[in-house]
Amino acid sequence: MTVVEIGIQSADVGFDLDVAALLRGIPGGYARVRAEAATTFMHEAVGAIRPSARQEMVDGVEDFVVVARRLLGEALTALRRELGLTSLGDCVGLALLLGQTEVIVGLPTPSPNAFAYEIEYLASCRAAESTRTMWFASSRRRAQATFEALRLARQVRILHMQLDSASRVLTGGQTYESMKESLFGENLAEEWVSVRGSFITRYDWEYSNRLAEQMRRRGVPHPRLEALSYLVSSLLSRMYPAIAEFHAALSEEDGDLHTAATQHRLVTGAPTPRMSRRHAALIVERTRLLPITVEELLEAAPVELVDDVHAWTQHLTVKPDDLGRNTDGVRFFDSALATAPLLATPQGLLLALVHAPLSDLSRVMERVFGDQRSLPYFEARGEMVEATALEALTAVFPDAATMAGGTYAGDRPGERIEVDGVLRWKDIAIVVEGKGGFLSLRARHGQRRALLADLRSTIGDGFFQATRLLRTLDRSRRVDLVGDKGQELRLSLPAIRRAYVIIPTADKIGGMTILLDQFSRRGVLPAGALPLIVSVQDLRLMSELLATPLEFVAYLDYREEVLAHPEIQIIDEEELLGHFVAGNDIVGTFQQRKSEYSFQFRYTEWRNKVHPLFLGSNSQELHLNPWIGARETALAFGGPLPDRPRRHSPVTMQRIEQFFDDRDDLAAASCAMRFPHDAFEDFDRVGGVATRGAPALGYAGNAGIAILAPRDQVRTVRRTGRVTAFREAMRCVAYVQHTRHGLRLRHVEHTPQHVFPADGHSSLLHRSRLGDHTNWFAEFARRRGGADTELSDADHRTIAALVQAGLDEHLALGVTRHSLGARVLELADDHISLHQAADLYLTHVRATATTLDVAPSELALTTTAIRQTLNLATDGHIDPKSIPQLLHIQVTSPDTSARELADHAGLLTTHADDFTDAIRGALAALGTNLEEVHALRSADRRKLRNRLVGQVRSVIPTANAKALAHAVDDYLTNDKVQDQRA
Repeated sequence: MTVVEIGIQSADVGFDLDVAALLRGIPGGYARVRAEAATTFMHEAVGAIRPSARQEMVDGVEDFVVVARRLLGEALTALRRELGLTSLGDCVGLALLLGQTEVIVGLPTPSPNAFAYEIEYLASCRAAESTRTMWFASSRRRAQATFEALRLARQVRILHMQLDSASRVLTGGQTYESMKESLFGENLAEEWVSVRGSFITRYDWEYSNRLAEQMRRRGVPHPRLEALSYLVSSLLSRMYPAIAEFHAALSEEDGDLHTAATQHRLVTGAPTPRMSRRHAALIVERTRLLPITVEELLEAAPVELVDDVHAWTQHLTVKPDDLGRNTDGVRFFDSALATAPLLATPQGLLLALVHAPLSDLSRVMERVFGDQRSLPYFEARGEMVEATALEALTAVFPDAATMAGGTYAGDRPGERIEVDGVLRWKDIAIVVEGKGGFLSLRARHGQRRALLADLRSTIGDGFFQATRLLRTLDRSRRVDLVGDKGQELRLSLPAIRRAYVIIPTADKIGGMTILLDQFSRRGVLPAGALPLIVSVQDLRLMSELLATPLEFVAYLDYREEVLAHPEIQIIDEEELLGHFVAGNDIVGTFQQRKSEYSFQFRYTEWRNKVHPLFLGSNSQELHLNPWIGARETALAFGGPLPDRPRRHSPVTMQRIEQFFDDRDDLAAASCAMRFPHDAFEDFDRVGGVATRGAPALGYAGNAGIAILAPRDQVRTVRRTGRVTAFREAMRCVAYVQHTRHGLRLRHVEHTPQHVFPADGHSSLLHRSRLGDHTNWFAEFARRRGGADTELSDADHRTIAALVQAGLDEHLALGVTRHSLGARVLELADDHISLHQAADLYLTHVRATATTLDVAPSELALTTTAIRQTLNLATDGHIDPKSIPQLLHIQVTSPDTSARELADHAGLLTTHADDFTDAIRGALAALGTNLEEVHALRSADRRKLRNRLVGQVRSVIPTANAKALAHAVDDYLTNDKVQDQRA
């Protein structure tokens, strides 16, 4: 489907400038250092705070906290006063006029509003208006109050953030670990209030559209996304002209209003002058043009979409009771607008957060359908995450051997373990474990038990399943994966150099996914584990940006090296991706900066202090967003696709790819790809005098290049003392030779100084960066599915959905604890009730699994086999007490029917042949025969059939009633058929 508007994540440059401006107005060393950091990191791709600033911060932190708390109290008081003089509609309207534009070109944009947080914060503090007199008042004071409320909301946000940081320094000293600890929780809350928007529109809409189709196939009503596209386009078509005219009417003489509109800044450091009549009239005039009525929307909508458009307006309009709940003005709150961005006003609907239906659509759908406790939605969501992730990866690795949803034999008899996806390419394997769950609001707002339960059930469980597969491969040296249609994929240990673990998610967990040391501290991941945790939408972006296998693998190696240095502070995965394509050598710069201050860390008072390297926050904005915008525009409106940004120039890329084609050494080619931008071209131009056995040595940071003489061999040169010393100073070295065609790569390697030196004879598990997994794996396996496991929010929702479907709560709890929800639903049909299915799994299947020491969800039993067994018991062909024994036999003979296995094991209570003579005798005793029976009317035949059953039971009192009834029916039917044929 076509989506006209394109939303792209945006950087908060104006906010960073406001932070610096506010801090410069507070005296003292603490505020001065923080302001310096705020401006430094906007202009440097990689920056570091000088260690000597630590003492300045500590000396001035107490005074700063006193002043900041006073300013925060004054700002909150002033904000409440100003909100009493204006309306929420006024505030949202002005924020749209000022912030819904692209800074560089000044045109309206569907990307996140520069004041998205302020809009949501004001909505949390101010209830909706119910009277027409409060809407778009025209007085200068009311216009002034509207602008002041917006400015004060930003000031409150900045002061809250700075006080949180200062309080950590004041109470316990700001070590780097304490900083990372705070970022871990704060990131969740900040992400939930949609500061930037989560996804690129095309990826999110394609994913959401496929999810909607899956839901409709499962019988869940879902309004069409074509109707939502019409709704959003209509709202934006109403807003854009008013925004453009507003900006066209402003000039530099308009002071703060012009600064807010063109630079997205609200804090200038100077008192805000009284608003002029012209400005007030301009604001009132343009904000009145923004809303659109529901009647207008429905009247202009295509006839076939009217009902769906109306449904979307109901889904997306915020409930008045959800507004104004943040009475204390705290920093983190449940944003009512984040997933219901339409604000109902007396003049119509106002799209308060433009990016919500564009780049946060999957979150909106999660609120709408997740809150309905729809089991089909949960099932469809999980399937879409796995399918979308594998499609993205196979687009990068088109010739890889791939298996989706395969199973392999576990260590115990009867154990079949499922893995979401595996790709085998060259000497690597990529293990995919998708997770469709969303983190709960309780988790995002810092409730530790809720956060831990959610992370364990998503990230932790996914990594556990991937680790289990690789541990089996490392121990057994071979794993055979079998698909649902019999297809096979073999993983052989000698052929696999290393594996990568990718955990795609439905939720956008944001910058938290790169704070992997925080995951390990909470037991979610083992220490040192470095999986790629990424939303499926962002994985789509990566697959289109890193479109060749070599670039994709090089990025995975690049991020592992960066994340292995926890001192390096990164905002999120997209910023790291931007640094990669920009050609930045983050680790090299970090080690250089750290060495500059190394003398200070020799002393006790400097140890364990803040000495991180901060990555600039504009890498995505500079290196990704321009390409994303141009590409999405070309795809939506036609035109040539722009060239994607690449880490090296075309000449260098060709040389690296040629080296890979010649040597087929993926590890060496990946190392070459990670050298700084155009490092090889620089040395190609400079050259160097290389003589036999004495190469010319060059430096690209602490990545070295050795230029060999024409006839030199790499293995010979590496043993010379000069090169040995060179390798000890570098973390990686490339060996090159000059040819008439330019520089030619001969070999590239990690040195012992690299955080991941040459793997040598290490195990597959070590090479795959699984971390210290041994104890973690045992503990996680113990917790997984156990009665002492903390139920996650997703678990509670599954229980509620099962109860809503008709299952008793205690059965729903047991089914959920053992991860059997999907299997129970699959087993239930017209003949087997949900209660029967749940009871069978929690009793007999679980007992069989316990006997084999296997998790019930991983018992090698198909739904068909279990259904056959239950039907045999229900029909009386086997004793219910024999079900566990028959299930145990089925595990070892999966290709044989349950009836045949029961017959061979002597479990059948009676055979049909055992009743034949008795039935014939009963017919004779009743003085009738088959010909007379067949001539009877249906009602009389049923009466005779019941008399036959009773007559046989009088002869064989131990006969099972249901089995006997089936035998009588079969006898009469089969003989009737034979009689007709005769």
